[in-house]
Amino acid sequence: MATDQGDDRRCEYAWAAGYYEGDGSITFRPPGKGGISCTLQLSITSVDREPLDHFLAVVGFGGIFGPYTRRNVSSGRKPQFMWRGHRVANGEALLANLGPWLSVRRRSQIEDVLTAIAEWPNNAQKEAA
Repeated sequence: MATDQGDDRRCEYAWAAGYYEGDGSITFRPPGKGGISCTLQLSITSVDREPLDHFLAVVGFGGIFGPYTRRNVSSGRKPQFMWRGHRVANGEALLANLGPWLSVRRRSQIEDVLTAIAEWPNNAQKEAA
C-alpha cells in the first residue's frame, strides 16, 4: 500500500512538535558586548542522542552538540546532548512547520521572541535600511 509523502511529512512534523513541546526551549539573546543585533536560540536537551538526530532530520536546521557531563553532579548522571538552532529564519520555519501541532503556549513563546527581535532597536533599523 503506497503512502502519500505529504502525509508522511506531516506525521514527522507532528512527532517533532511533540518532542519540542515536551523538551524544547526558545531563548531571546540580546546583543553581546559590542554587538549590534539580537537573535534567538532554540534548543532541546536529552541524554539520548537518537531522538535529537531524528528531530534534526525532520526540521532540517541546527546542530547537535555534546555529550556534556555536568560538573558537581553525582556519578550516576548520564551525559547530555543538545540540539540547537539559531537565526530568526529558523524560528520562523519551526513555527510554520510545527506550529499546527504546538500548544498555544509554545506558539506564543516563539511568536513573542520573534516579535521582540523584530522590534529590538538595532534590528529594526537594520531591516528598515
